[in-house]
Amino acid sequence: MYWRHFNIFLEYPSDWILKYSTFRATSRQNQMLRISWRAHFLANWALGTRKLNTLVNISSRKSGSFGGPFSQLPEFTPLQDSILISLPSSCTVYTKTDKISVISADPNGTEKAVIFKEAVLGSGFSRLFTQEEPINAMLVSSTPMSNVLVLELDDYNDGWRLTNPQNSVMCYSGDLNFASNGHHLVGRGVVAVSGEGPVYQLQLGENESIIVNPDSVLGHDNKVCLKTSVLGSHAGIPEFIRKSLSQYAQSYLETLNITWHKLFARSRTFYRATGPGTLLLQTSFVPGAKVFTDDDLSKALK
Repeated sequence: MYWRHFNIFLEYPSDWILKYSTFRATSRQNQMLRISWRAHFLANWALGTRKLNTLVNISSRKSGSFGGPFSQLPEFTPLQDSILISLPSSCTVYTKTDKISVISADPNGTEKAVIFKEAVLGSGFSRLFTQEEPINAMLVSSTPMSNVLVLELDDYNDGWRLTNPQNSVMCYSGDLNFASNGHHLVGRGVVAVSGEGPVYQLQLGENESIIVNPDSVLGHDNKVCLKTSVLGSHAGIPEFIRKSLSQYAQSYLETLNITWHKLFARSRTFYRATGPGTLLLQTSFVPGAKVFTDDDLSKALK
């Protein structure tokens, strides 16, 4: 059997050599193509990585001052895993991210300290401030910058409403104030907020209405109207039980209806958002974490 195969190859030696040579050449070409593709892929990947990590104009500092009648606000620029803050002179920033990796200041300035830091007791924030010189500083953060959105405010009336400002506010600066139980942000300044997962801005037109999961809402401007809504039947308790209770316990029916909804139909509670305005939505929320008041549920179930 082995000799037969050997004889076949010997009968056509030139064809075998030609086919073998062609096979080797094709294999080498394929191998070279694979190597070339890998090199091209790695080169593009490295180039993309360099572009993502490149800091542009790190030494381009602000020329104005935070104080005075023509005050200049700082700028917050999210990077991959850091946030670049450009501070004018006499500026103060409150931040939870106070680990500084890079500072850019005037090389011809004095040898004195250019940025100062002190803890704000009981708030979870640190205070960073400048004096006579503007600086740029890069703050390292464990929060991915795709989860961070920078808001600039110049509104002392409407402003923004944040769902959980104690957790979402990352750093801020300016004449800002939290009113209405600490959720209504008004004033003039800049604030960086972080969400659970990447954060998106959803623009709503005039009278445009959508249904959103309440746990996905990071915040919204004060023009947006949010109303609690229950999907499906508005009756929390099944109809046959409602009829029985209405004859003997009508005064307790609303309370029982709310309790039933909390226990068995909590996942059907949503927000109806109506524009015009802007919603801030986070993408990695935990469903069912939002706790509604009895008054909100009572209105939604009617």
